Amino acid sequence: MKKLLLLLCVVFCNYSTAQAKLAHEKEYWIEEISKTGVLNHNMISKHFNTSPESFAENIYGGSESDMESWREITLVIAEIIKNNEANLKTLHIYGFKYKKFNTFYINTILDAIVDNRTIQSFSCTRVPANGAFHVADIIKKNKTIKSIQLEDSDFTDEGALVIAQSLGANNTLQKLAIENSKFSMSSCKALRKAWSMNKVEGRQQDIAF
Repeated sequence: MKKLLLLLCVVFCNYSTAQAKLAHEKEYWIEEISKTGVLNHNMISKHFNTSPESFAENIYGGSESDMESWREITLVIAEIIKNNEANLKTLHIYGFKYKKFNTFYINTILDAIVDNRTIQSFSCTRVPANGAFHVADIIKKNKTIKSIQLEDSDFTDEGALVIAQSLGANNTLQKLAIENSKFSMSSCKALRKAWSMNKVEGRQQDIAF
């Protein structure tokens, strides 16, 4: 019985410590974002004391504890975005070469953006193929974002068509760039056609590919 109580005490203490750490991280990011209304890759990499140039390599070859720290930070930032807990206006994030982590990282952030009501400009690199469905949800449901810029994404024709279909429900997006993706010219045509269907004030004439 004593051993069981001791084990429970250790588990509870570790849980309490972890929760306190996450609460501290959340307070930190709310304060940082609120200063300028901006969250970008430089801010995140600076927090981890590594340059943007070396950061991708560090995450690619990092230890499991490094990965766990990044998973925790990703969830904290996503919660802030989803619940509109900081007056975030501009969000710019980089994707990573390590695909397993990148899929979790990017899709978690994309999913949070759907419910955000303050972001006006969002840009991202290396969105995974299934991230196209999250982007489509953002376009359909988010009425605040005016600019979406995506580069070097793994979108397929299926993903491009899902995004094209979502454009019919959007009357606020002014700029859309999907550069260096992997879908075909026929998908580009479908996206251009869908983009031109809604006449939005201030909307750029064409999607950037």
